[in-house]
Amino acid sequence: MEYSRRDEMHDEDEGLVWHYTNGTALQSILLKNELWASNTAFMNDIHERRLADKYLIRAREKLGDEFPEELDLYLDHIGDLHDRMRYRSDTNDGTRFLLSASKSGDSLTMWRGYAGTEEVSYAIGLDRKEPLKILRPQPGGHGYYWTTGMAEVSPWFDVVYDQLASELRAEQAIEAILKAYMAPSRNREPQKLRKVIATIEGSTESLRNQTKHKGFVHEEEARIIVNASGDLTRYRSGRLGMVPYVSLTGGCSVDVDLTVVDRPSLLPIRKIRVSPGPDRFYALRSLQALLGANGYGGTYNEEFHRIEDEIEIETSHIPFR
Repeated sequence: MEYSRRDEMHDEDEGLVWHYTNGTALQSILLKNELWASNTAFMNDIHERRLADKYLIRAREKLGDEFPEELDLYLDHIGDLHDRMRYRSDTNDGTRFLLSASKSGDSLTMWRGYAGTEEVSYAIGLDRKEPLKILRPQPGGHGYYWTTGMAEVSPWFDVVYDQLASELRAEQAIEAILKAYMAPSRNREPQKLRKVIATIEGSTESLRNQTKHKGFVHEEEARIIVNASGDLTRYRSGRLGMVPYVSLTGGCSVDVDLTVVDRPSLLPIRKIRVSPGPDRFYALRSLQALLGANGYGGTYNEEFHRIEDEIEIETSHIPFR
């Protein structure tokens, strides 16, 4: 069996996820030590988080009259969200934010679609084992002054493009919800209700977060989901309007047990790859200088000679220009 350059790169890039971006955004990321997780209602995929609802509805319909009418009341939001297909601030989607990356560090699809080809662009290789923290906005730096105290950041996880696998997971979720509802309860309704709601949340949320339409399969997406209250929300102008987002930053030894921090820390960047092109010598040199100017330089000896790069930089191996 032939051993391709793609296989070799996979071994080199193991443990990394790649955030594709242009030069202007890279400068901001390095200067501020921030990555932005945007509200899930403003993604390119109009079915983001709602495709799973479609599969859940199908799984529910398969059971027919076996599914208790009372339990349908708990699941009304599923059909409602799927039918409306739009942002509603009174739903959980108002507090869900998404940071996307790719498992592929040298993808022409990603270079073209997310980094751009009009200028030199970059793929930032992040250590997927290192947790990210929510960076609290400065006073006046957000739009809301209310809080629910909600602040959760997931680890990186891969999305699921396989429709059959997602449909099977939806059927298993509906079965788990039905089982929780039918289970005996000492205190009857109150305890049963709490258990059913907890089961709905636990079995459907992961499905919503992971399910992705197969049309996006070439992106090979990995993602982080942030569940955050309004006082942590910021806003930026985007193609679909004023996009709510949450800033994520690196962790440090002092903040190891915190989810929300007041000061930014270096992001867990391990490698940066420069976009395809015929001559990237000076692009690599200037990138190395930019990294050093923002604290991502390297290790130096007593004579201030660089002895180790903290971040490896290289060019794309795709013959595209």
